[in-house]
Amino acid sequence: FNADRLRWLVRQPQARGYAFVEGLMIPGINAVAVPISGADGRPIASLSVTAIAERIHGDRALWLAGLLREEARQLSVVLLRPHSRNT
Repeated sequence: FNADRLRWLVRQPQARGYAFVEGLMIPGINAVAVPISGADGRPIASLSVTAIAERIHGDRALWLAGLLREEARQLSVVLLRPHSRNT
């Protein structure tokens, strides 16, 4: 792991709108993640799915990224709403 690899890992999700990690931290474990944006469009949280590599790869990773993006969009709307102590 070096600085160039880290920069690449940061740029790729920004360009695609989601992160896909194949066994980076734990061999055989893949993950898909998307940002949850604040009012200014910057990430305030993330939403992810992690599973064994056989369950998250190729087209399925793209499909999951789409589902996560939609959920993240909805969460962003909810998080940006004014709230009271009762809700």
